[in-house]
Amino acid sequence: MFWKHSVPAALLAVLVLLPTPGSAADALAAFQARAARFHTVVSIPEFETTPEAVKATADKTIAAGNAALDSIGQLHPSEVNFHNTIRALDDVNYLLQGASDRLSLMQPCARLRPRRSSGCLSGPWARIIARMFTRR
Repeated sequence: MFWKHSVPAALLAVLVLLPTPGSAADALAAFQARAARFHTVVSIPEFETTPEAVKATADKTIAAGNAALDSIGQLHPSEVNFHNTIRALDDVNYLLQGASDRLSLMQPCARLRPRRSSGCLSGPWARIIARMFTRR
């Protein structure tokens, strides 16, 4: 007889404790606000879903990385400081690692031959992804 009263109470407790539909976005926004105090960016990645998007991401990432490294390399020794060298390298690493992580998820997930050989995971792009993950 006791279970007849405890089951509805447990069900009510579960329903009360379930998150509301907007709470995940609110939790992310609150976490982003806390992270911003420490100059940290927290975001949900947007994954590339087409070969064209993968190619565009790879091209954009390579160009941005080369531009950042060129700007560091052009500094005069008297201009070098922590922010324009170490922090700039960390920013480049964040950009490259984010793109690398997203692209690396596609390779094991794209088991179908047409998608793998469609140009995004074959040829030079496969070599770029492989180079990103080669341990030295």
